[in-house]
Amino acid sequence: SVSLPAFPLELVKDPLLRSAADELSFFVDNKATILNSIQEHGCVVLRGFDITKQPAGFESVWRSLGLEACLDPLHAVAGRPVVSGRLAVYEAVNKPSRSRFHVGMHNEMVGTRAVR
Repeated sequence: SVSLPAFPLELVKDPLLRSAADELSFFVDNKATILNSIQEHGCVVLRGFDITKQPAGFESVWRSLGLEACLDPLHAVAGRPVVSGRLAVYEAVNKPSRSRFHVGMHNEMVGTRAVR
């Protein structure tokens, strides 16, 4: 049997990180470890980080890790509402016909502004 790494790897906020500045410093200080974890595990799920709950904060995190925004992978087939185009934050895919599309790097900070 093949031994595989945990998927997804969850990175849970330390309660000692009390401010957005503390959280951002955590990402800056742990950049290499986080990027290596993304490579090893395929993704890293961030849990409890307040900074990622707003589009601008989420942008500051991915920029601190040296990542780039990706084009919405469904841009050609689904007119998804944009929470912030400049910050590359889109709403959830809320159409059953789009449920089988692969969605790459993204943030689960989603909302629904359209009728289902």
